Amino acid sequence: MSAETFLLLGLIILVGFTGHVFYEYTKVPEILFMILIGLTIGPFLKFVDPANLMQLSPLISILALHIVLLDAGLSLDVFGVIKSLGKSALWTLLVLIFCTFIIGTFMYVAGWSPLHALLIGAVNSGTATVVVVSILSRVSVPREVEQLLVIESIANDVTLSIVVVILLQLITVESLDLRQLSNSLVGPITVAVILGVAFSIMWTSILWRHLREQKLVYVFTLGFLFVLYALVEIIGGNGIIASLVLCLSLGNLPAIFERLSSEIIRLHLGFLEHHTGSLALLTEHFTEVLNSIKKTQIDIAFFIRNLFFVYLGAVFELEGVSPAILLICFSMMGLILLSRFLASKVLILFDQRYKGYSTIMTLTVARGFVATLLVFLPSAKGVEIPLLKEIMLFMVILSTFTTIVGSSIYGRRAKIKGTAVS
Repeated sequence: MSAETFLLLGLIILVGFTGHVFYEYTKVPEILFMILIGLTIGPFLKFVDPANLMQLSPLISILALHIVLLDAGLSLDVFGVIKSLGKSALWTLLVLIFCTFIIGTFMYVAGWSPLHALLIGAVNSGTATVVVVSILSRVSVPREVEQLLVIESIANDVTLSIVVVILLQLITVESLDLRQLSNSLVGPITVAVILGVAFSIMWTSILWRHLREQKLVYVFTLGFLFVLYALVEIIGGNGIIASLVLCLSLGNLPAIFERLSSEIIRLHLGFLEHHTGSLALLTEHFTEVLNSIKKTQIDIAFFIRNLFFVYLGAVFELEGVSPAILLICFSMMGLILLSRFLASKVLILFDQRYKGYSTIMTLTVARGFVATLLVFLPSAKGVEIPLLKEIMLFMVILSTFTTIVGSSIYGRRAKIKGTAVS
């Protein structure tokens, strides 16, 4: 590896760190700086060859996606969302459905095939947690509204991944025979869920019996995750969903222990006699293990995210950006806003607490890491969707700009009026 490559990697880390610090003062997400670096070294200066980099897209996208899934699994309280925050789950699903079908219909009319159009719509339904949290820290909204939007930004990492994987599965089906279609969907997903659960049980058992200390737990977990993905893919299952099951299981392990009977847990982990009655100790141990993983995950995720956005900019094809593409992107931005506005009105029918806050719920549209990452998943699976990368990169910039400017205007209006801006 040449000195120039190490120089580039060092610059990516340092610029990413500088952008993160800069973000604390300006609230301009560092992803814009990283994309700019990628554009500079790729299509502008030709420091790297985008064609050669594209050959690495399957490896980079799958690696990054696993880091994202682990991040989502560690952050998302599944039981909390389902039990205590049902409206957040409803809101996330409403946005996903409205965006997928409204944008999908538009893209179909614009010339994309039906399933390709729906996939583009689904990818554009997600929001970036880092931008959402930043925006809400500057805008005065009730706790329930803030909670709704933050949980959406975390939960849609999961929902986006699932929907895109299912759509890709549908795209690869050669005929529309319902039996074949059902088998093509249910079979791989069933295998993924079963092995995901089995590997979750194996992970906890090995960790409890042989790795009681926290050293190298993160590396062990990543290795376990990669082996699970590869094994499921080899036997014809869906490796991404299997990895998602494992990540969600790990992130919610203490809560899972609380819901299982003590007899089942002792049988699984092989408790010795003197461990009887020590389920609280078990929960405490795995909570410490997860906290150790989270600390390492922060640094790994930071590097992978920055590297990916630089990569996204570097492989961007300027030749593909035409007036027609710009028109499509601006039209999609309008449709995204429409989708979120309609979803907010439906949610208000179920819960009047959100009445008067549909504007800020509509404006938090910034696309993020997961949305752009999923752009590379189709090509990794052998599916080519025309101009998908070019559209998504421009949408990241456009949606981030829309969120920052729109929320600033909303904040000023709300401050002047002293009330919510509906």
